[in-house]
Amino acid sequence: MRTINFTGKLITQEPLTVIMKGASSSSGHRLPRNGGPGAVPYFPATSIRGVIRHAAHQVVVDRVKAENNGVLPFDLADHFMLAQGVDIAERAEEHFLGEIDAGARVRASNPLLSLFGRWRLAGKVGIGNAIPTSDGQWAILNGGARTVMFERDESLIELLEPDQVARLERIMAEQADASIDVQVFKTEQTALKRMLKTVAKEEVQALRDKINALDEKIQARKDEKSEARESIRRPLDPYEAFISGAELSHRMTIKNATDTEAGLFIAALIRFASDPRLGSHRAHNCGLVNAQWQLTTWKPGELKPVYLGEISITSQGVEITGNDVENMLDSFTNDKSLDFSIC
Repeated sequence: MRTINFTGKLITQEPLTVIMKGASSSSGHRLPRNGGPGAVPYFPATSIRGVIRHAAHQVVVDRVKAENNGVLPFDLADHFMLAQGVDIAERAEEHFLGEIDAGARVRASNPLLSLFGRWRLAGKVGIGNAIPTSDGQWAILNGGARTVMFERDESLIELLEPDQVARLERIMAEQADASIDVQVFKTEQTALKRMLKTVAKEEVQALRDKINALDEKIQARKDEKSEARESIRRPLDPYEAFISGAELSHRMTIKNATDTEAGLFIAALIRFASDPRLGSHRAHNCGLVNAQWQLTTWKPGELKPVYLGEISITSQGVEITGNDVENMLDSFTNDKSLDFSIC
């Protein structure tokens, strides 16, 4: 066993962003930060880890199907366990009762769980945040609102019968009137929510009651419409993203890895390369990245790390250098003792 370090970078080919709870501001949804609004943003490790684990799950599914003549002997519980580490059938708990060394048995047979973990079994993989290498590599994108197709192309109105034209005019008039009132209510709500942070505790409930009352007014105003109660011109929230061409440093580690475990992890990176997208707003073609990592290990007592090889992912495919990296892949491919149903 040896600890393997992956040191490299992600290069965005398209804007890269992520939606995280509580990260919104008046200027739109923001990237997470270590510190206040002026701190440097980062792309979160959790999003990268989830994508790589998903790719590892796909690698395992393909392998097991090939070993069973196209039949996959996994049930729903197996998929949740492998892809998310969630034990919906409480099988792991049963295995651990009265079995002191159950973790070692699982690791020997199921490198996916050994790498990424599950309840009472810590994963060996550590995946870090991706940090921009310089300033000016992020910006606020998009915003505005969806347009109505009949306003964009008036010739479409000719496709409607007279009664449908009248229906359209009624809907647009109701939408315009309601949007003014709703915006007033929302502006008032925003001001009250800001006050929540400063008022005394005994005043909080009264403010919350006012906020809830405004919610009721907003819903009532929507319900007054004859149809299309939600806004047709729905606003498109702006969001912060790393711009195309941004370079983000990135590190990963596999602690005390066997060659089979490292081989599965590398196979997962290769699978990820077939659609190397991270984060949110994929409908806007966000998230496409190139990646490059150098693999090293550090022998006890040595003064310098030992170079093992490199992995790079581009639109041209995956390039692997180093016999050690290829040997890890072969170790996973040729290990016939694995049983991915063991948890």
